[in-house]
Formats: sequence, C-alpha cells, structure tokens
Amino acid sequence: KTENLSPIFIEKFHNELIIKDNDLSKEFEKLYERIKPDYRFLTRSSIRLEGSRDSHAPGDYQLANIYTDCIRNETNVDFAVANSGGFRTSWSPGIITSVDLYNMFPFTTNIIKFKISGKDLIKLMKVVQEGQMAPYPISGFQVVLSNKKIVETRLREGIYIDENKMYTMAGNKFLINGGDDFSLVKDWFKPIDEQVVGVDREILEKCFAGYRQIDKNTNMGIKRIILVQ
Repeated sequence: KTENLSPIFIEKFHNELIIKDNDLSKEFEKLYERIKPDYRFLTRSSIRLEGSRDSHAPGDYQLANIYTDCIRNETNVDFAVANSGGFRTSWSPGIITSVDLYNMFPFTTNIIKFKISGKDLIKLMKVVQEGQMAPYPISGFQVVLSNKKIVETRLREGIYIDENKMYTMAGNKFLINGGDDFSLVKDWFKPIDEQVVGVDREILEKCFAGYRQIDKNTNMGIKRIILVQ
C-alpha cells in the first residue's frame, strides 16, 4: 500500500507474467471502493513496533510509551496507565492506517479520567506493578523496580509525588474498574470524579495525526519503568 492508500498491482509472480483479467479487475476495483473509507492514513513508522507482551523485555517498550503518552496528552491529565494485554499485535515498518489501529485494539474500549491523591497513586502502584500481569505501561511518572518489587514511585529522579496533592489520571475503563491486577485494589481504590472521555482508538487516531513519522527515538526520551538490581 502507498501513502494515498491506492492499491499496487503486481505484474509478475514467481517471475511468471500475470495476465490481467478485466472482469476480475473490475470486481477488485468494486471491493477496493467499498473498503477504502476504512483505510485512513495515520502515520508511518521506520521501525517495527511490538505489541505482544511476550515480544519484548520487561520495562519500557516503545508502543506502550506512545499509547500512554497519547492518552495522557489528548485527555489533558497528569498521568496515564495501560495494560500490556491490551496490545493485540505488532506493526511492521511502513504506513500505519486506521485498520492497523483496529487490529491492534479490536475492542471498543472507553478511556476514563479521574482524580487520585498522590498517596493513593503510590499505594496503587505498589500493588499493581508487583502483580501477576505487571508491568503496567505508564506516562507522566516513574516506578523503580528491583526483582519485581517496587522501590519507588516518583515524578522524576529527585522529584517526588506529593501525597497530599490531587492529581488527574486516565486509563481504560476495564483496567481502572478492576481488570487484571487492579482487581487487587478495587476494595479500596475508588476513582474520584470518574468520567468517560472517549474510545481509545479514536483518541489514538487523533494523536497519530501529530506524528510525521515514528522512529527508534519516538517517545523514548524519558524512562518510566526503571529496573534496578
């Protein structure tokens, strides 16, 4: 596929000339016109973006950083969190379309924003980032882990979370309302002023319009999940 998403017709297959069938070509053209609206160009990537939790090492990975940064920036909150299980495939280098986005996130997943105290954020991360499905991708702050145990939750090195301050946070409704390891905290963790702000695919499609191209450095400038001995 090309950037304008027009089809590319090949003339040879295994070095054998393909004889064009006009009737079949017309049927393909009809089919292409039907599916063309679903193939909206979003951006392009010069690298492979891994989505499966088993395809990358523990800690930060690029697609999760892009996702959580998009959610945080587009919903105008302090922090964002996601579940690695929400990423369903990987993207090869090249053009990324709305169909690629759908294949990565096939479910209609609502994103919610809410308020959380610094004290509860630290307590929350202590539980879920040590859980069975951890680590959970984050944006806007950092967690430091040693042997899968939380050492510290902070804004940046030397800059700490104010336990008495109310922050804003966003994440998908499944997770925040008790999915995966968040089930371990649902007896006490109650999001304050929770509101649905959109569907993740729609938020990401809007965000991707701001990426001219994704490369190996995109959204990798600041570590979020830091592993130490």
